Formats: sequence, C-alpha cells, structure tokens
Amino acid sequence: MCRLDFSLVDDEENNQIILDLGIYRHLDTSLVDVDVHPNYVRVLVKNKAFQLVLPEEVKPDSSSARRSQTTGHLVVTMPK
Repeated sequence: MCRLDFSLVDDEENNQIILDLGIYRHLDTSLVDVDVHPNYVRVLVKNKAFQLVLPEEVKPDSSSARRSQTTGHLVVTMPK
C-alpha cells in the first residue's frame, strides 16, 4: 500500500473528476503507472499501489494523466 497525500475534486463545471496525487518531485515518471477504471483509479508508484474508489462513474478511455511542472504531483483528469 502506498501512502501519499491526495485531493479529489469533482469539477461539475467541466463534468470531470480530478485526482491530484502528491508523488515525489524527483521521482522518475517511468516508475509511475496509472490505471483508470469506471469506478476506481489505481496508481502504482515504484510498484506500490494507491487505489481510490471514485464517487461517480468515469470514462477511462477519455482520461489523462500528467505531471505538474512546479510540484511534480501527478494530476489525473477523468471525464464523467
């Protein structure tokens, strides 16, 4: 189990859910794997799992993940 700070925002205006995951700034992106499912999201960080059940169903095929240039956080955007 991976213990990381996170925030989950339900962006009603853009009809999406945004996960901001506080991964380590200097961690190589190749060590991060994101898997979005309709009801949950799983992130592997150095082979340790972070899994979160989502409050609403999302569209995995339209979801995107990116690293923040300033904080290094992983931001996963999941359209509903």
